[in-house]
Amino acid sequence: MSDSFLAIDFGTSNSLVGAFHQGQRIEGLRLDPLAADPTLMRTLLYFPHQDLCYYGSEAISKYIDEDMKGRLFSSFKSHLPNQNYLGTVIGNRIVTLENMVGLFLLELKKRAEKILNLPIEKAVIGRPARYSMDPVSDGLALHRMKKAAEFAGFKAVQFVPEPLA
Repeated sequence: MSDSFLAIDFGTSNSLVGAFHQGQRIEGLRLDPLAADPTLMRTLLYFPHQDLCYYGSEAISKYIDEDMKGRLFSSFKSHLPNQNYLGTVIGNRIVTLENMVGLFLLELKKRAEKILNLPIEKAVIGRPARYSMDPVSDGLALHRMKKAAEFAGFKAVQFVPEPLA
């Protein structure tokens, strides 16, 4: 188990997860069974109310079914370097940006663990070469991603620039 890890491409629009397990590389885990391509999960969160969240294709489907009531979040990755965007309020709960990203990463982790039938505590996560041209904003974005990965339950995380990943 110790040499097993997830390889996560957390994208603005779509996310993709692979794994390295028992010396083998597993590409494109089928995390989103409702998607046209189940290996691509739309990076979406939908809260019909504060105590329930849907992810990926199911998020958009439920949002439409619920007559677009509640909160649908897309492109939240793009706010990572924004020092002025702290998060949002859902119902009476404050949800930080780190927790929004963390919730999505946690869902990716849970689905991957179910497919692989083992707990995973390590991840390699792709990151843009720069989240921002401003070094302070770029550092903030990486800090937020680290916090999100911790929220998701990863004990060891390595960030790899997307051109290399």
